[in-house]
Amino acid sequence: MNFIRLLIVLVGLAIVTPVTAQSFNPVFEQNSVDGHLLGAQGSFKLFQFVEPSLALAYGLQSRKIRYQAGLGLWDVKLSVLDWPGTPVLGRVGQSGLLATFKRSSSPGPFLDISIENRDSVTAFFGTLWPWVVNESPPDIVYIALNSSQRFSLPFGITLSVNNRTLYGWWQLIVSPKSFQYSQTHLDLRRDSLSLTFSYGTIQNEGRLPDFEFVQSVKGDTEVIRGEQFWALRFERRFDVIRVPVRLPPLPIINKPLLESILLEGAAFVQFSATTAALRQEHTEKCEKCLVKPENLWAWGLSMIFSLDGFKLRADIVFKRDGEYRLLFGS
Repeated sequence: MNFIRLLIVLVGLAIVTPVTAQSFNPVFEQNSVDGHLLGAQGSFKLFQFVEPSLALAYGLQSRKIRYQAGLGLWDVKLSVLDWPGTPVLGRVGQSGLLATFKRSSSPGPFLDISIENRDSVTAFFGTLWPWVVNESPPDIVYIALNSSQRFSLPFGITLSVNNRTLYGWWQLIVSPKSFQYSQTHLDLRRDSLSLTFSYGTIQNEGRLPDFEFVQSVKGDTEVIRGEQFWALRFERRFDVIRVPVRLPPLPIINKPLLESILLEGAAFVQFSATTAALRQEHTEKCEKCLVKPENLWAWGLSMIFSLDGFKLRADIVFKRDGEYRLLFGS
């Protein structure tokens, strides 16, 4: 409550203090617990280093009000929240206290290579949802480390590398039990070519329920689960037709509302695989045996319609058994 009172005081100061970097965005998203989530979120900056923020939304399915109130001081942000989204696998959202530290840097070009670095550390104490029905969710503590590098290489090639490592503990009062995972995502692009590769591993000594990787491919309702995963996606885009639109520029911004209409085609291939460990509690011969890996793959063709930043995509996806699905999305 004291944290919320502090936010109210800062909002009052904003009335008499020059405010910069204001942002206000609607919230319209969906998850398996809340169904559709409707609301708004915003923030403003005071004195160039203080940034209060607030998000409120209502879940049409859960009939719960979700909130996230934060206070940023330079590169550190403290939040009290009950909001969807969590780095803990197998959970949809989290409720509790969150502290985040973010830092970014851009070393100077070296041999025509420029680098952008982003690092963050997140610490959380609270509960995760959903949990087992009719049981009180246990307290959870975790620390998540995130790092990303973006390399701009010669010949128009960009390489992005993202890493996340999470260390967590639960059943804190009885006897703390640990769980952790690490995963890496590589993204290589050049013009209309893109290649992404991801992999990760889990250590769940504390047996946190549903703490596992879940993988799928586009157009397939089947999912595979495991303690390790690999995923690969290749896509090649090509222009079908581009129609320039000549409109007079709008006042103030001195830019036309619409400059061109673009229709693109694409071909893609997707592959995902997982493997799990079968633990046998009362067998001396095999304490940990590997289960045969599972995998999914699909390929497809796409049409992408672009209109001044808005994109509508249609995919026809073929699975390994020859079945196909037609999908639409933005």
